[in-house]
Order: sequence, then C-alpha cells, then structure tokens
Amino acid sequence: MNQYIISRNLSNLRKNLKVVYETKYNESMDLNNVFSELEDIDKASLIFNDTISNQSIKELQSVINHLGNQTVIVTTFNFIQINENILFEILNLIGSTRRINLFNIENGKLVVEFLSNKQIQSNMQHNEHVLKMINKEIHNQYQKPLYNEKKLMQELVRLKEDYEELYEKYLNTHQRMQYAFRELHKFKRSAWTYKRKYLQYELILSNLDRINIYKSKITKKNLKKMLKVILKKVK
Repeated sequence: MNQYIISRNLSNLRKNLKVVYETKYNESMDLNNVFSELEDIDKASLIFNDTISNQSIKELQSVINHLGNQTVIVTTFNFIQINENILFEILNLIGSTRRINLFNIENGKLVVEFLSNKQIQSNMQHNEHVLKMINKEIHNQYQKPLYNEKKLMQELVRLKEDYEELYEKYLNTHQRMQYAFRELHKFKRSAWTYKRKYLQYELILSNLDRINIYKSKITKKNLKKMLKVILKKVK
C-alpha cells in the first residue's frame, strides 16, 4: 500500500509531503483526505523503490494535479529494481508540468528534482535533453558493479546469524574445555596425594621385605653363635 506522510517544519512553517510508492496497490484506500492537504505543500518527496502498477501511476497523476504551483517535487528511484520504461514514464509525467532542475545518480539511486512553476515554467525541450542525459548515465551505471541493498541486508543478516551460531559453539566448547582443565587439575592433585601414600607404603613394604630376608637367614646354628656373642659381651 502506498504511504502518504505529511509533515510541518515549525521553524520555517513549510509543509512537506512524502509518498512511498509500493508494488502492491490498495484500491480501498480513500485519497480524498490526502488530496485536500496537497494544495499548500512546499516540497513533495516521491520515492519509488520498485516497479509500480498502472493504478499507482494514475494515483500519482492525481497527486500532481492537486499540488500547487509553489511545490518543488523531488523523485527518488531505485533504478536497479524499477522497470526502466516505468521510470521514464513517471519522469515524463511530472516533466509535462514542471521543469527538471537537477539530477544525481549514486549507489543505484536516481534523484531528480523538479522546480516549482512559480520559479520557472516547464520547458519540454530542456526536459527532453536532461532525460537523454539521465538515460545515458543510467546505462553507464549498468556497466558498473551495482549492489542490491535488499540482498546486501539479507546477506548481512545471514552473516550475523552465522556469527552468533559460531560464537555460541565457541562458548560451549570453551566452557567444556574450562571444565576439562578443572577436572584435570583435580585429577593431578588427587594423583599426587595417592602417589605420596604409595611412596609411604612402598617404604614400609621394602622394610618388610628386608625383615623377611633376614628372617630367612636365621637358623638354629646362627642363633647359638649369636647367643655366645651376646653372653661374651655381657660377661
């Protein structure tokens, strides 16, 4: 549905109109209230982001007819999206009552400003000359790499989603690694505790082994000799 926005600049008391023309046309929309506000508009900004229907072109004609002679019209086209024939049909439609002042093409956008009839009357020869320049410049732009803003935004959104998904995986992996390092540290501490106990028990076992070795070497004959030695030392 085409959008009509009327605003007032309280600093200079200027009244402005902004119209965004959509591909889908709403036949049920009542424009009488809009038309009643158009006579004292100072500046009308008409924005075409996509190819519009024949009904919208007729609606545009009605808007232009209701605008006063003091209105400056500025049109903005996304010439990547809009059909070229429709684009020039709109420019010719407005140019039939107003003189083209200037135009600018940048980043897939064409901006054309039409003077108010109070400033200067329409000049068909001048407008035709400017339209030829616009046509030539548009075709020059087609030779350059153009960027579709909608597709770029879609790619940016997709890239952002991919990044967030990857970052979530990184966080999960990082948290698991932190947990693994903590558990490894606990294991090392536990292992050292067990090792100390093992070393203590190993010393005891070693002493027991020595005792067993000495016990195996003791005989009745050795005992008699030991007793004789002890008795001698006692005497």
